[in-house]
Amino acid sequence: MATSRHFQTSEKAREIDMNKYAPRFILFSILVMLAGCVTAGSIRCDTELSVKQRNENGYQSLNFISIVSVIADPDKYDGKRISVVGVFVLHYDRAVLYITKDHLQADEFTSAIFADLPKCITLENMELMSEWNGKFVRIDGVFDSDRRTTQVDAGTITNVERIELYYSESGS
Repeated sequence: MATSRHFQTSEKAREIDMNKYAPRFILFSILVMLAGCVTAGSIRCDTELSVKQRNENGYQSLNFISIVSVIADPDKYDGKRISVVGVFVLHYDRAVLYITKDHLQADEFTSAIFADLPKCITLENMELMSEWNGKFVRIDGVFDSDRRTTQVDAGTITNVERIELYYSESGS
């Protein structure tokens, strides 16, 4: 009898402990999942256009465009929300997307698009993005063909709402 009563007390104690710590465990689990999203390689920021709903005035859908198309005809995409993928290089205040790694190595700006950094950027985000140099990265934002950093680049992606690692040969 003493054993069974001891067993019941232990079960009840475990139940109380679970009720006490369940909210903390759930919160911890959510934080781990969120941290996993960041380390998986995605930085997202709300912008004026990214938060608009389809039925709102001024809504623009996101256009998935080849970086080659944007470079070939930048005026066609001026003022539009675009999503492009290219070989990424992080500079102090902006990023550059090149068509290929060969274009990056040649530092050929005629085959590049510049991008502002998102307004919500943090030091941790900058450290994460520095690991993406030379890898394929997706950038979403509004393209401005008049805002050129050099005289030969296609323009700049402004109002950046997403930067994420798209593909890495190392498997990350």
